[in-house]
Amino acid sequence: RRLYGAKGAARVGLNSSAHAMEQKFRETLFKQGMLLPDERVIAAVSGGADSVCMLHLLLEAGFSPSVIHVQHMIRGAEAERDARFVSALCRRLGLECGIIYKDVPALAELKGLSIEEAARTLRYEALFESAQKLNIKKIAVAHNINDQAETILLRLIRGSGLAGLAGMQPVRPDGIIRPLMGFTRAEIEQYCSIKGLDYIQDSTNFSEDYSRNYVRGQLIPLMERLNPALCRVLAGSARIMAEDEAYLSGQAAADYKKLAERTETGVILDAEELKKTARPIAARIVRFAVEEVCGLKDITALHIESVLGLLEAQTGKWLPLKRGARACRNYAQLFIGFPQKTEEFCLPFALGEFDAGARRITVSMAERLNARAGEEEYVDFSKVPDGSVLRSRRPGDRIFPLGAPGEKKLKDYLIDKKVPRAQRDKLVLLACGGEVLAVLGMTVSVRACVDENTKNIAVIKVEVNNAGKGC
Repeated sequence: RRLYGAKGAARVGLNSSAHAMEQKFRETLFKQGMLLPDERVIAAVSGGADSVCMLHLLLEAGFSPSVIHVQHMIRGAEAERDARFVSALCRRLGLECGIIYKDVPALAELKGLSIEEAARTLRYEALFESAQKLNIKKIAVAHNINDQAETILLRLIRGSGLAGLAGMQPVRPDGIIRPLMGFTRAEIEQYCSIKGLDYIQDSTNFSEDYSRNYVRGQLIPLMERLNPALCRVLAGSARIMAEDEAYLSGQAAADYKKLAERTETGVILDAEELKKTARPIAARIVRFAVEEVCGLKDITALHIESVLGLLEAQTGKWLPLKRGARACRNYAQLFIGFPQKTEEFCLPFALGEFDAGARRITVSMAERLNARAGEEEYVDFSKVPDGSVLRSRRPGDRIFPLGAPGEKKLKDYLIDKKVPRAQRDKLVLLACGGEVLAVLGMTVSVRACVDENTKNIAVIKVEVNNAGKGC
């Protein structure tokens, strides 16, 4: 039997630890469907311990990744040192390497982003551009258990729902994979030490001007006094929340298809049905709509709660979201999208075809009065005064609707009929001065209606080219 000294036994133990990590890494790749055998993959390599470790584990697992290093143009000479390090590493390993320059400070200033946000945006932009250029579908990034814990705490501090607290997912639909999500930073650094792998340190990782670094350097060590296994516990909780979120989101997605109507300018949800829906499902339905309209970046749980609050609000109540999008309550509808621009027009009333922005209006003679079909109206041609026009609505318009006891403001008539505010601005009116003779698709005035004495019947029809319903 072979006997080992203390140093020899320790060395065997370390080698065994490295081998176990390699085995676990391979199992992670295949069991979680991250990569198929011989599948091509991009490895995002910064030169730090995490990405260097991931690169070598991919090689140990039989893959030959294409390496991409993003130079963020933040740290001057140090950033150039990192790029040279990664290039030299790839030459030694015989791997393809692309160094991509992205001006993070310029984007941060242009868009009003933090350096962290701008760096993340441009880093993923570079990776996806490279994947498309190389025709590679998978991109491996080196996030680990500690990164997951930091992400969860940051989202909790800023305010997040279950989807946010589920953290980063090991496999994303867009091809991003995170094969180190089952390993701690300490395990990764130990593997590098055992294998004699050189790596570099990013000086910005030690600057607590960045929120993630503050969480990493101050908050987590403090919390680990209560639970030394904090990072693993948080990562485990994230997995549980991810499973719960997947179930609830699946239920919400099915309901979203039933309750949502897409328009040119946004999404309309059935507010009455949404009110009857269990709140966790309703919140996800609203989240789907917001994501479809303007994306979820900078959208917090408070935004979603505020939109849900509109279900109990009066018609016309609205709140801003982002990039000009808004949520608005319109009678039985909840609209999430962009305000519809009003197209004002005024055309002389005459026989023929006319363009009015997105509308095409046709005025022709009819042999008889038929049931209204869509946005059209029949009028007594002889009753229409000279100087009448086809136009959009104006302040002060009045109408004497057929069947009504008397004249009223057009605004009051439309409110009584529960016409959403945005739709009112898109109506086509036949009017003479401030007197409305017809609201196409809705009503005609007693002063222009067809009766038993009518000899000349005109029909006015409007075709709308995909006009969206807005707020």
